[in-house]
Amino acid sequence: FDTVLLRDPVPHVLRHARTADLLVSRDFGAECVNNGVFYMKAHPEVIDFVEALLLWMWHHPYYNDQRAFAGLLGVIDLHDEGEFGRVLDGKVPRWAYLDPLNGFVTSVIYFPAVEGWTGDLRNILVYHFLDGAGASGSRMVSGGYVNQFELFYANPGV
Repeated sequence: FDTVLLRDPVPHVLRHARTADLLVSRDFGAECVNNGVFYMKAHPEVIDFVEALLLWMWHHPYYNDQRAFAGLLGVIDLHDEGEFGRVLDGKVPRWAYLDPLNGFVTSVIYFPAVEGWTGDLRNILVYHFLDGAGASGSRMVSGGYVNQFELFYANPGV
């Protein structure tokens, strides 16, 4: 319930799926994987990725799913890899980020240095309301509450 489709994303996704088997969104203003919006092609390496992700999450039920997703893609170090070795043995699917500036936007709300979004509302395909930090302790909505409901759902211009 934290994602809204404003325009058909399929043409954009299919264009980028020519060179990547997995497409994933990221937080605005950061190189942080955000699996709030993703596309996965039916491909053997993607199947291995999903199986490894589910298995890893089963064995680490309290670990953040987005960190596990990013770790399996090789973006960050995955907890316990030093002890148990690489989960995918270097068989990471061809992947790329979806356009975070206008196409597939995830507004950052937990980090004051990069909060918000600066793109063009008319060019958004999919908007994801929450970044991947999670609302915990002092990081909870750093800059104060922003009513994004009014921007998207109560806006006759959208």
